[in-house]
Amino acid sequence: MKEFWCLNSRVSPNESDVVWHRISKGNYETHAKHITEVTQVEMFKTFMESNVDVKISLTTFLKLKPWYVKPIVVHETCCCRRHVEFELY
Repeated sequence: MKEFWCLNSRVSPNESDVVWHRISKGNYETHAKHITEVTQVEMFKTFMESNVDVKISLTTFLKLKPWYVKPIVVHETCCCRRHVEFELY
């Protein structure tokens, strides 16, 4: 399952995109952020089509997702002075 998530996501090209995972108090594990370009439901459908013999529910599929795989988030807003003033006109 972990291999499927890694093959169907891509590593963030930004070097500063590192995800931290707490193992114990004061002990953290770091990993490069992996980004999925499709929704988790679409990823599940792709998995079920490629692995017909595996019987798994959506919630179990999502629970088995590695902690460093994140959905893509697009922010189409800019807060610079030029764009804020342009929005006011």
